[in-house]
Amino acid sequence: MKFKKMAGTCMEKKCSQKPSCEDACAAKAKAGAKDNCKKDDKECLAKFKKMAGQCIEEKCNQKPSCEDACAAKAKAGAKDNCKKDDKECLAKFKKMAGQCIEEKCKKEAFGKPSCEEACAAKAKAGAQENCKKDDKECLAKFKKMAAQCVEEKCNQKPSCEDACAAKAKAGAQKKCKKDDKECLNKFKQMAAKCVEAKCSGMMIYFITVSTTKFIELFR
Repeated sequence: MKFKKMAGTCMEKKCSQKPSCEDACAAKAKAGAKDNCKKDDKECLAKFKKMAGQCIEEKCNQKPSCEDACAAKAKAGAKDNCKKDDKECLAKFKKMAGQCIEEKCKKEAFGKPSCEEACAAKAKAGAQENCKKDDKECLAKFKKMAAQCVEEKCNQKPSCEDACAAKAKAGAQKKCKKDDKECLNKFKQMAAKCVEAKCSGMMIYFITVSTTKFIELFR
């Protein structure tokens, strides 16, 4: 009975896990070799061994997507900190994965975060590191820091290029799904066309001659 229970625990831990990319490639090649090669046919066995190597090279050695990286980080955290049946703990790390995707991956999909988003993210990170959950005074301090950051850095007139990018980004966020590369590329091209049409042909340069006056120079 004891060993039957051990076998069950082993299967639960090792067999229910999704195989790694490398293991999947190796298993597929091994199955192919088993179906097609004789036991002593070294040339045939070498062919499937090579296929396994090519599969790993093409499919496994790629940088994980932003979403996969968030999921992997949360999974590792849950594995280190949660018991198998602790639903509350597992749900916490699942939520963390969702927040990671929301904060990091959508920004990657839609390009560089706006000035306001960068200020908010910096303040939020500071609050998470330094404030307790119920410390309203500490949280308010970082909220104020975010507002000051926006006031000092973001309330300036954007450059022509930034305005084009912001308009395209807003359109992409409204119209495109996060993984719709074709749609996202369409708005990326629109931004490039906007820059080409409106920003690259500017012939007027402004130089400051005082704090209140500008002279327009034409070339």
